[in-house]
Amino acid sequence: MKTIIYLSEDSDRLTSLQLYTYFPEARLHPRKAVKLIPELIGKSFCTHSEAIINQFGHLIADGIVKSEDVEIHLVSEEDGTVTICSYDDEGYLIDWPLGFFDAIFD
Repeated sequence: MKTIIYLSEDSDRLTSLQLYTYFPEARLHPRKAVKLIPELIGKSFCTHSEAIINQFGHLIADGIVKSEDVEIHLVSEEDGTVTICSYDDEGYLIDWPLGFFDAIFD
């Protein structure tokens, strides 16, 4: 079963999705959040956790998870369009928007 990770700068865009878990890392330190990953494999969930995204890459690089079994759906804040990103077989993100996790202060 495929793992689908939803990310959006606008959380309201994700409320209509049927998700297994909505922000499983809420109120957790990143080291604790990545320990949730075994429970998330094969499920759909929403996260804003860079640590979880990176840990999936490590699991792919280590051969624990197959790259074709994980997708990241980036939901646009402006119009709700979805961009699908994935990992290569070495665990590196493909088609990842540069600066997605960069902090921006207005």
